[in-house]
Amino acid sequence: LEFGYSSDGGYIDDIDFDSPGVSGYGFGIDLGASYNFLGCINVSAAILDLGFISWTKSSTTIATTDSEHDYGDFVNIDPEHPENYEAGDVFDFDLIQFQTEEKTKSRSTSLRSTLNLGAEYTLLNNKLGFGLLSSTQFTQPKAYSELTLSANYRPRNWFGATLSYSFLHSDFETLGIGLKLGPVFIGSDYLMTKSAGDANRVNAYLGVSVPLGKKRLDYRR
Repeated sequence: LEFGYSSDGGYIDDIDFDSPGVSGYGFGIDLGASYNFLGCINVSAAILDLGFISWTKSSTTIATTDSEHDYGDFVNIDPEHPENYEAGDVFDFDLIQFQTEEKTKSRSTSLRSTLNLGAEYTLLNNKLGFGLLSSTQFTQPKAYSELTLSANYRPRNWFGATLSYSFLHSDFETLGIGLKLGPVFIGSDYLMTKSAGDANRVNAYLGVSVPLGKKRLDYRR
């Protein structure tokens, strides 16, 4: 990001996107394990994104202010008509009077780790499965949790399909879909079921998996 400054006092009055570039470096690792018992129950656990990002000194700006500002009725927005309130009325940098400090230094931040706990019950020689996934993302100021039910169909090693439904944080308004074709998989676990005009979030995944080493025997054999 790039800051713009006012002519009187040198306060920050605008923020623009700077040209793309490398702002630092980091490291992350995922750890997980799964276990099958009774031939039809799979349990798994994983911790994702354990690591950090170190931001360079040139990409770090520290700004402080001694001023006070009343945010007025921002916390009392009419939930039925939130569009009637302009965000710019609140986030006015001229009023906050941020000033950048001359001394800056590099800093490090941790990644937002996620804890996943799952269980699946399989039928028809592992071709059909029903699962439950608990996912908790450790963000600030508080953790974000979700529970997801899924139905999984995998008639062949090269083909699989999944339909999921999340119902905790998403207020019973999200669906997920997934498709595996050979080494390629595509899907989304957060599709809003509201109308297109009311939907405010969606995600998508696309990837290719490449097995390494000897082919593992199917436990069903």
